[in-house]
Amino acid sequence: MLGKIILNKTRKCFFLGLISVSFPFELFAQNSWELQKEESGFKVYTRAKQGSDFKESKVTGKVKVNLTALVSVFQDVNNFINFMPDCDESKLLKMQGDTLQIYYMFTNAPWPVDDRDGIYQYNYSYNPDSNCVIIAVKALPEYSEVKQGNVRIKVSDGRWKFTELADGYLDIEYTLFANPGGSIPAWLANSTTVDMPLKTALEALKQAQLNLHKGKKYNFIK
Repeated sequence: MLGKIILNKTRKCFFLGLISVSFPFELFAQNSWELQKEESGFKVYTRAKQGSDFKESKVTGKVKVNLTALVSVFQDVNNFINFMPDCDESKLLKMQGDTLQIYYMFTNAPWPVDDRDGIYQYNYSYNPDSNCVIIAVKALPEYSEVKQGNVRIKVSDGRWKFTELADGYLDIEYTLFANPGGSIPAWLANSTTVDMPLKTALEALKQAQLNLHKGKKYNFIK
């Protein structure tokens, strides 16, 4: 009788042990990045987002570009139409110093998908210990009324990270998760999670080479 009790307890402990081991492993597997594409020195990854049917993207790369020139590209909101994919209109709504920026962007979507617009906030910060600029991105869906016929982007969380390296290069990392809202099926939205963030990064780098972005100085970068 005692042997049976011990055996049952042993089985129970073994089963609980399996749960404690396998559950974190499964969670890790669900959240691990998967390489999808390599192009022009960049790598694009995607992963499942817990609690959502939409995927998260990450773009990484090492490029030779001036740090403040690249920051200037993202602070030049009126120029977003020249490098943000499918952007037909961009307008600065608020600029607080050189560390907080709120802007409006209209995206022209192909038929039969409804056009999208969004209000976005960029928060800029600099870490002198790691020579790193971070641009934290989030959507502000309630900032203003939605124009008739548009669908407002309600969820958009992202981060640009530019780290200066000793050899004059920048290490770039861009992560993004967005829910386009409306009736777009997840499979269609997920089909853009590789090429669109990659194109954004590549086009931003091209813009940073232009003379209008050279020689810029910012108070938050010291």
